[in-house]
Amino acid sequence: MRLGVALVVIAGVWLVALPRFGARPALRARIERERSAGIDPGAMFYTELPAMGRLRDRLTRLEDERPGLWWNPRTGGDDSGD
Repeated sequence: MRLGVALVVIAGVWLVALPRFGARPALRARIERERSAGIDPGAMFYTELPAMGRLRDRLTRLEDERPGLWWNPRTGGDDSGD
């Protein structure tokens, strides 16, 4: 029963909600702009989004200001070397 409900919800989003969202003028214009520039809009990565550059710069600055700030899964701790 749950699987059926999940499939109906996924199908509804995929077949109804996403096409409606994709038909909005702002999104259509962006898709066409990217296609005319030779970019496949369906193959973008999060690192290619405009906000990611600012976020990456901010994270780098935080790492420089506070070494060992982030948890390192390989060592089970931070990167500070302590």
